[in-house]
Amino acid sequence: MIVLLCMAIGIQAQQQDSAAAKFVCDLEVQPHFPGGEKAFKDFIARHLQWPKGCGETSSPRRVICQFKVQADGTCTDFKVVRSMGKCFDKEALRVLRLMPKWSPATMYDKPCSCKYTVAVCFTK
Repeated sequence: MIVLLCMAIGIQAQQQDSAAAKFVCDLEVQPHFPGGEKAFKDFIARHLQWPKGCGETSSPRRVICQFKVQADGTCTDFKVVRSMGKCFDKEALRVLRLMPKWSPATMYDKPCSCKYTVAVCFTK
């Protein structure tokens, strides 16, 4: 049985001006998973599996991942920020790519894209 904890570590909004330069700014509303944080944790717990061939140790593993929540709520640009080994990284990214659309962040009352960072924790 895998017990997992996912926490938002950081959020960065990105807005583009006419020169296509990006900058970080404060958000009015942060992006969120449909149903909120508990629904997000439940989603991850339902789909996450301890990778086969990655050892049977019971020590917890935490992979830090980042993705972009687009203005339409689509999640893209998944990457590992802190690795715990290829098999754990691959499983964390696999599960995150299964997510449905999120409610996007807003800035100045308009949806905007932003980066979202989470810790995906593996525990046996």
